[in-house]
Amino acid sequence: MKIRFFAIILSTLLCLSACGGSKSSTGGVHPPDVVRISAESKVTEAKIGEPLEIQVGLGRTEATLFPTARFQIDAANFAILLPDGSRVEEEYVLEIPDYLDEKYIAPNDKINFFETYRLIFIGEGDCEGYIFFTFTGLTLGGSELRRVWFYYTVSEETIRLTKGNQEKSS
Repeated sequence: MKIRFFAIILSTLLCLSACGGSKSSTGGVHPPDVVRISAESKVTEAKIGEPLEIQVGLGRTEATLFPTARFQIDAANFAILLPDGSRVEEEYVLEIPDYLDEKYIAPNDKINFFETYRLIFIGEGDCEGYIFFTFTGLTLGGSELRRVWFYYTVSEETIRLTKGNQEKSS
């Protein structure tokens, strides 16, 4: 009986290890791509002084692995106008304690929660760089991070945006 029980446990563990999960930062296994983020800009070019509106979508699969989350914008040379009308410069961090709320569920990769951020160039002269939008699911056992970004160039009086690909890290 003990041998049969041990064999069942061993075969279950082998099956689970063959599943397509990813490792968290602490080594535990969790379903892949639980954390979702998107960022879209309606324009790819603007004049200096004009705000660039970027709609950011945040979500999660129906898995309830991460009870909290953190959203961050890193935008050197930009002022960030938040949805509530306030303004920060170059970096914005939002802790999301209600990440388990239904508004964040993104079934079938369809994000349902969006907010619009406006970015205004405050740098000087011609330059280039990246604007990063990072979303991290957090738990005591680890984290899962997703990031999207825009590459920008400033030449004369024009800002140009090019969207980057999504990056993930567990």
